[in-house]
Amino acid sequence: IKDKIEYNSKWYSVTSIGKAAFSDCEGLTSITIPSSVTSIGDNAFYKCSGLTSVTIPESVTKIGNGAFYDCDGLMSVTIPEGVTEIAYYAFMNCSRLTSISIPESVTKIGDYAFFGCDILTSINIPSGVTSIGNYSFAECSGLTSFNIPETVTEIGYQALSCESLAEIIVAEENKKYDSRNYCNAIIETASNTLIAGCKNTTIPSGVTSIGQYAFYNCTGLTSIFIPSSVTTIGREAFYDCDGLKSIIIPESVTTIGNKAFFSCSFLTRVTLPNNITEIGDSVFQKCQSLKSISIPSGVTRIGRGAFYDCDHLTSVTIPSSVTEIGFSAFENCYRLTSITIPENVSQINFWAFNSCHSLKSIVVDNGNKVFDSRNNCNAIIETASNKLIVGCKNTIIPSNITEIGPCAFYGCIDLTNITIPFGVTVIGYNAFDKCSDLTNIIIPESVTSIGSFAFYGCTGLDSVTVCTETPPTLEDNTFDDQLEIVLTVPLGCSSAYRESWGMFKEIREEDVDAVNDVISDLGIQIADGTIYIPNKSTDGQVKLYTTDGVCLYSGTETAISGLQKGLYILVVDGKAVKLAVK
Repeated sequence: IKDKIEYNSKWYSVTSIGKAAFSDCEGLTSITIPSSVTSIGDNAFYKCSGLTSVTIPESVTKIGNGAFYDCDGLMSVTIPEGVTEIAYYAFMNCSRLTSISIPESVTKIGDYAFFGCDILTSINIPSGVTSIGNYSFAECSGLTSFNIPETVTEIGYQALSCESLAEIIVAEENKKYDSRNYCNAIIETASNTLIAGCKNTTIPSGVTSIGQYAFYNCTGLTSIFIPSSVTTIGREAFYDCDGLKSIIIPESVTTIGNKAFFSCSFLTRVTLPNNITEIGDSVFQKCQSLKSISIPSGVTRIGRGAFYDCDHLTSVTIPSSVTEIGFSAFENCYRLTSITIPENVSQINFWAFNSCHSLKSIVVDNGNKVFDSRNNCNAIIETASNKLIVGCKNTIIPSNITEIGPCAFYGCIDLTNITIPFGVTVIGYNAFDKCSDLTNIIIPESVTSIGSFAFYGCTGLDSVTVCTETPPTLEDNTFDDQLEIVLTVPLGCSSAYRESWGMFKEIREEDVDAVNDVISDLGIQIADGTIYIPNKSTDGQVKLYTTDGVCLYSGTETAISGLQKGLYILVVDGKAVKLAVK
C-alpha cells in the first residue's frame, strides 16, 4: 500500500484502509501498511487466509470490527501503541495465531476479539484495560493461564471459556474482582459470585453463587466441591464439562439455572438438594452417562428438555409434588423402561416421552384427576377428553378412547402391533411417526381425520386397512410415499380412495367390516407374545389355531400368552379373525 496516490494531478495521503477493502482476498500473503494510515476499517482483511503476519505501524489508532476475522493463516501480529480498543471480532478464528502483544494504550477488549484462536498459548493483559468483552477469549483451547490486572472493572460472559485453562489470577489491588485463597477463579467481590473458573478451581467458602457460564466448556474439570455457602447455580454454569463424572449439590442450593449441566456427557451421578422447587429447562440434557436420578420431594416442575437425550437413564422417580412435566422432558431416553405419573401432575406437554422406545410400563396414580391409565393400558390418557397422549410398545388402547393425540407413539420403534378401537375419530399428527417395526395397521370406521406425519417413517409398514367407506381426511405427509404399502378399503370404494389417498400405488377392495367388527367389539390387542381379549363375555369360548388348523388353545381366558411370532386364527364365540404376533 502506497503512502500517497495521485489523482487528477493532485497527491493524496492514504490514511485509512476502508471497510472490507481486502475481504476474501485469499491470495494475499503479505501486506505493508504505510505510516500514513491511522485506521483499519471493519472487516478490512476478512478471510485473507493466506496472510501469515502483519505489522501495524505506530500511526494506527483504530482497528475496526472483524478487521482480521477468519485470517486462519495469521501467526503473529504487532499492535502499536496508540490503539485504545481491540474491537469486536478483530482476530476471531485466527486459528494459527500463537502470540500477540497488546499495548499499554488499550483500555477495552471487545466481544469475540480473540474467539477461536485455539493455539494461542499466552496473553498479557496490560494494566490499562478496564473491560474484557463477552466471549473475548472463548475457545482459545491452548490458553493455560490468565491474569486480570487491577484496572479491570467489567468482564463479559464466557470471556474465558477455555478448556485447557489451569490458572487464573486477579491482581490483589483489583476492587471489583478477586481470586481469594488462590482459588484459580474470578469472583465478583461484592456479590460473592464466581463468574469464571477453570479445571483447577477450588470454590472458596463464602461464595454464594456460581454465575452463569462460569465453567462453560471446561472439559478438563473432573471434579468440583461446592461449599454449603452456595445458594444458586447459574444458567449453563457447567455446560459441556464432559470430564465431570459426579457432583454433589449441597442442601443450601435453592436454584439451578437452565442448562446448568447440559452435555456433561460422562456425568454418572448427581445428588440434588431437597430445597429446589424445579428441574429447569435442559438442566441435564445430553448427560448421556446418567443412569438414574432421584428428584427431590419439593420439586413441582420438570422443565423443557430437562433430561432430553439422557440415553442411559433407566429409571426416574417423579415425586408427588410435581405438577408439570415440560416439553421433551424425557425425549430420547432410549433405555427408560417404566414411568409412574403421580397424582398431582396436571400438565404433560408435547413430546415429554417421545422416542422412549424401551418403555414397557406406564402407570398413572389412581388419585390423579387429570390423567389416567385405565384398565392397565400402559398409556397416559387425558381423562376429560378421552385422548391418549403417551403410549408405549405394550399399550392396549382402551375401547372408550376417542383420539390418539399428537406424537403419542412417536419413535416407538419396538411397537410391532396396535389395535385402534372403534370410537377413535382422530389420529393426531406424528402419532405413530418413526414406529419402524409396525407392519400393518387397521383404521376403524369411526376415524374421520388423520394428522400430518401420523404414520411417516413407519419403514416396516406394508399394509394399511381402512374400514370406512368415506376416506378420512389426510394432512400433509401422513404416510411415507416412498414405501410400497398395500391399501385395503371396503368394497366399491377404491375410486374414492384413489382420488383422495393417491400416494398408494396399490389399492385393494375387500369385505373389511367383519374383521373390523370382531377386533373392535372384543378390544383385541397383541403385546409381548400375548393376545388380549378384554371385552369377551364371561363364559365366551375362545379357540386359537395355527394357519394349518392345529388347535393351540381352547377355553374362556381373556389372555393367551407364550405365543411365538407368526400368524394365528382366533375364534371367539364363533367369530374368527386372522392375527399376526410379532
